[in-house]
Amino acid sequence: MAGQRAVALNPQDTWTARFVASTLAETWPDDLDRALLKPYVDFALATFGKKPKSEWEQEQKRRLEQALGAPPTLEQRIAEFEKAPTGVAALNLGNELFAEDRYAEALPVYQQGGALTLKQGDSELQQALGSTLSRNALSAAAQGARAGTVPVETLKQVCERYLALHPDDADASNDAALWLAVGLSKGQDSAYLQPRLDAAIAALEKSEDPEKKQSVEQLQIIRARAIENDPAKAIALKKRSLGDGWQDDPGQLSEFAQFLVRNDLDLAEAETVARRAVELSEPGRERSRAAEALARVLEKRGRRDEAIAALETALRGAPYDKGLKRRLAELKGTA
Repeated sequence: MAGQRAVALNPQDTWTARFVASTLAETWPDDLDRALLKPYVDFALATFGKKPKSEWEQEQKRRLEQALGAPPTLEQRIAEFEKAPTGVAALNLGNELFAEDRYAEALPVYQQGGALTLKQGDSELQQALGSTLSRNALSAAAQGARAGTVPVETLKQVCERYLALHPDDADASNDAALWLAVGLSKGQDSAYLQPRLDAAIAALEKSEDPEKKQSVEQLQIIRARAIENDPAKAIALKKRSLGDGWQDDPGQLSEFAQFLVRNDLDLAEAETVARRAVELSEPGRERSRAAEALARVLEKRGRRDEAIAALETALRGAPYDKGLKRRLAELKGTA
């Protein structure tokens, strides 16, 4: 197994031991005996000594100690967090809720974690945790607003809080604009989005960093769609951002199909592109991503049975993907 090789190559590396054990515990298939995890978990637990040194280590040790039994349900994790809330526990629980599309529940968890982190000092580690929690709160508010489970006014408040915590930060300005575009994707408040979008573009354009230039491209695509209401321009800008040869790259084809679906643009083209991605993709994870993109297109076009078949193809390439399993169950009406 890859886990055995990683630990064997790094026998004195406590980070590797803990990472391998934690990753295996979180992704362990339901149909395999969890007792097979024991050597990894025992080895990782031995690296903590008598007392964990930090909040991060306390949370990591607690979760590893639970790894050999039946995994706690999400509701049990919520109850555990309410009894002993910490910033790290908030990050973990919020991420689990987010992965289940429970954005309205993830948001206050992230916010509570951020408040706890602020009280615990301003070390570099605490600052990093606080920044991550505030960004995740913004993403939960945006996805919740898009899904209709979080009020748009709440999204705006979270956005203003995030920008206040990161003044004069071009990356934060970019994050805010991108997530606002997600939350306001139905055109609820373009007057609120536009100045923040333009501010992010202006801040990023000053940089020579290639990654920031790519961010500008993405923001200009959003501006064409959400502010200028010019779908043709948005599609042209997106194609340009994918670079040369994207029509023969399964990953880029899948990304373009997902873009068209998310933005309610040309669904006929989205289907053509997604089918080509499936045809060109290699079996495994690449095929899974392409088939998932096709499933989203077909679902959007009202062709449920075909979408189910595409998701089943996606699941064959990623059999332990819990998100795909949940989506398939929802489509089949068995969730």
